[in-house]
Amino acid sequence: ELGIKPMTVDPINWRAKALHQNIDRPPSFRSNAAFKVPALPIAHKEWADGLANTQDASSMLFDAITEMADTARTAVHAVPFSKVVADHADAHKWLALLWASLIAEGSGPEALSEIRKHYLSDTQNPQAMRLAQIIIDCYQSVIDGTDTYAPRRLSTDIYGTEKLPELTVSSPFIARD
Repeated sequence: ELGIKPMTVDPINWRAKALHQNIDRPPSFRSNAAFKVPALPIAHKEWADGLANTQDASSMLFDAITEMADTARTAVHAVPFSKVVADHADAHKWLALLWASLIAEGSGPEALSEIRKHYLSDTQNPQAMRLAQIIIDCYQSVIDGTDTYAPRRLSTDIYGTEKLPELTVSSPFIARD
């Protein structure tokens, strides 16, 4: 399966989630990070036969990768990436990618409209509405360029949460009364 995304979407997502320190990580972090925006699946290929011979299998794999890359290039050639996301068969699974793409393309008001539609359409719960407004405000601050670095450091290992000398958790997503 081949997935694609613009390099600009992860920093937008991280800024909206107060994870600014992720921005300085190497590009490989964008495929392996816990708080990344997943790539949009754009092409898929499966094989059942022809894999016993290493040379044939490698040739089939190379051809498939080339074919999938051509499919991806064709899909994004003449339209904004946000439209490719919005038109995807499972677009509802890729909303964070859609929102970050819209912001990256300079369509912040449209992104905010989509975020509001997602978070505020079916809720009357005051706490849920308050948390939704925090999320909307965070994306608004990215659009306005007023988001600020907020240090966050959480650590865990296979034995549970490590004891850290100073644990800093500062996030707009933490509800405070």
